[in-house]
Amino acid sequence: MNHFTVSCQPPGSHLPSCAQYSIDADSASESLLPMFQVFEQGGQIRQADEHTAILMPSSFYFVSYHFIAGPGSWKYFRILPCINSKPALLYASFSPAASDGIASASACFITDKALHSPASLSFRVSYPESPKAFSITGAVSIAAYNA
Repeated sequence: MNHFTVSCQPPGSHLPSCAQYSIDADSASESLLPMFQVFEQGGQIRQADEHTAILMPSSFYFVSYHFIAGPGSWKYFRILPCINSKPALLYASFSPAASDGIASASACFITDKALHSPASLSFRVSYPESPKAFSITGAVSIAAYNA
């Protein structure tokens, strides 16, 4: 399993907290992706369970995700971030595969959903009906910013 790393700015900067998660799974369509915490610094981003990160109250959160998967020739997969268990369609990514069956999806966004109360963040994968789950690998990086 490959893990990506990112370093945070030192305390006292405008980046008080950051975390990174690695994903390496065989996931069924419409399932939440399991996230393995690579690192966390600052305490504002916590893992609630294997599928969910909790964003503690802050000003804004920057979220970046990158995935690669093998849905099969000429098929596709979708990544749908869920904030507070609700689909965040604006931040979704659709990824069609070419003839080699490989596809990648990535996006980044800023959210203010955790301004005054904690917010949950998870990622759902979906793809066309298939007799078996396909393998998906990727990383999610999250950074809290103070105004």
